[in-house]
Amino acid sequence: MQEKINWPHLGYIWLTVFGSSIIIALTLAAFTRLSGLPLWSQSISLLTATQDQFFSADGEAKISVVPDQAVINLGITVTDTDVQTAQNEANRIMNQLQTDLQALNIDKKNLKTSNYSLYPNYDWDSGNRRITGYTVDNNLRVTVTNFELINQVIDTATADGVNQISDIHFTLSDAQQEEVTKQARQQAIDQAKQNATELAALTGIRLGSIVNVYESTTRGNGDYSRYNLALASTEGAADYGTDIQAGETTFTYSVTLQYQTL
Repeated sequence: MQEKINWPHLGYIWLTVFGSSIIIALTLAAFTRLSGLPLWSQSISLLTATQDQFFSADGEAKISVVPDQAVINLGITVTDTDVQTAQNEANRIMNQLQTDLQALNIDKKNLKTSNYSLYPNYDWDSGNRRITGYTVDNNLRVTVTNFELINQVIDTATADGVNQISDIHFTLSDAQQEEVTKQARQQAIDQAKQNATELAALTGIRLGSIVNVYESTTRGNGDYSRYNLALASTEGAADYGTDIQAGETTFTYSVTLQYQTL
């Protein structure tokens, strides 16, 4: 016995599939019209985007410069059984120091208090935490742009009673730092471009436009001169003047250029 086929039901399925195809086609056509590109262009663009390749080249520049400013950290530590006496003595020495430094034509704006502290001293051996006195620390940061004054600053400080010269270091001012950075950046980028051109020619790679740039900077320690008060307090050392030299510091700039290949 033959089974009767329900043709209207099959017709409904066919119409559903056909209708869905029309909807998909119309959707793709609408997307293509909005993008302004033919349908086949969409496929090629997607394929090209997944096959992009990049080529990187490095460049580096090193510039040695003489720092144009020095930072000197001076300090006074005073201990006394009376807190007011300790404060007065520390303030007297620091006030005298600032007056004498300004007399050397050091601008007041280049004199900055970097630390001031007052704390009690205890006798821990007695077991009852007895206060035996008080200590005052007062530190002054001096910025010098005339290096001929550095030795005079140190000699003046020790003569006024300063008993701490933690360190002296030579740095670049903001203006000099900016100028050196510009020079080093240009040299490093030129070198990176030259390396890219030469390597691409040797390997047969066709370079497109630069798509990424990565940079880093490093400044060497330079010539850090440290002056210990023990040198000045050594017997006979007072007969000799202080001699501090700036030396050079090295500024390194590195760059990586990333090209798109054709």
